[in-house]
Amino acid sequence: MQINQLLESLRVEELEDMVIVYDLEAHCQRLLNSIEALSLRGANATWQSSLQDFILFIQNQIKNKAQYQFSKAVSFTNSSSALDCHALRARNDGLHKLQLIYSSNGDFEIIIKPYTRDLAKNWKVTILSPEEFRIDSKDPKWQHKFYPRLPMPHSHYPLCDEFIWCNEQGHVCEGSFTNIFFQNETDQWHTPHLDCGILPGTMRAKLIDKLDAREGFYTENDLGAKIVLVNSMFIKEVSLYRQA
Repeated sequence: MQINQLLESLRVEELEDMVIVYDLEAHCQRLLNSIEALSLRGANATWQSSLQDFILFIQNQIKNKAQYQFSKAVSFTNSSSALDCHALRARNDGLHKLQLIYSSNGDFEIIIKPYTRDLAKNWKVTILSPEEFRIDSKDPKWQHKFYPRLPMPHSHYPLCDEFIWCNEQGHVCEGSFTNIFFQNETDQWHTPHLDCGILPGTMRAKLIDKLDAREGFYTENDLGAKIVLVNSMFIKEVSLYRQA
């Protein structure tokens, strides 16, 4: 599979008098790592090579886009403080998703749109069987957020809101747009290890520190009763579902 485009999705909140963009630095770090690892710095790339120069370049583009779209002041912040006050709870009011799409020729596209997944409902999640979908943990592409995203079998599971896949060894990995955490009977939090073949999620890294979560290699049978899905947009408790 040839990767020609990369994607970063940032949380944006529209308030009465301003717009807040979350975790720009973490997303720029991951994006720049992928550009360099995949040798995707194209002919149209105009930023300097350092991370801080890259962040400033992207920040200016996002600020111009957001100010034009919302006609409000734009602020950039880190979600770590928001985790303490539960500001990233699953809710839709004022929530937007910013898609930063990078193409191999060095061009960027920025799209900001309201977040339309219903965060208030009780989500059902299924773990796909190896016959339905699985990944090879040794394939490095799973370490990068490529675009477009993979299609999932919604027609087979119309009641499901997210799909979790495993690798060739049967280890639970991640969802089509989320990382997974679970809590066992001793209240210890766990999450799949990066070596399972998963994307290094920006919110995943923050929650590992926040929850003192252990990274490991888990099968479906290891999952505890409390399962939480996370990405840059939300933190949400979900229920496992398997169609009869």
